[in-house]
Amino acid sequence: MDEQIMRIVTAAVVCRGGKYFIAQRKEGGALSLKWEFPGGKVDEGETGKQALQREMMEELGVEADIGDFFCSTHFIYNGNMYELHAYLTSFSGEPKVLNDHEQYTWVLPEEFSAYDFADSDKGIIDKILQE
Repeated sequence: MDEQIMRIVTAAVVCRGGKYFIAQRKEGGALSLKWEFPGGKVDEGETGKQALQREMMEELGVEADIGDFFCSTHFIYNGNMYELHAYLTSFSGEPKVLNDHEQYTWVLPEEFSAYDFADSDKGIIDKILQE
């Protein structure tokens, strides 16, 4: 039996004034209209922090400062195994573009339950709520 490859993806945990940055995926694409902590796949030769910095620029047009590792979760999507590495992240201002998202917002932790999050991000929410 073939050994399955674990794909590594990243997510940005951005908090300002007690509110967390979340974004809603575009309709029709992968994870259509699900809310997430933005990020993306780690390309060959990249570290998780480098990948997240690149993804934040590509998806949102922001120069992100990638800080400490926050947590990791595992999930299966379309039959593939993934490990999601979340990092504490900051950026100034607001996103300049929304290339992969319909909209974004800043929410308090107690408001997370009002949003339909991607399953992959629920471990991040659990960790935030434990803090």
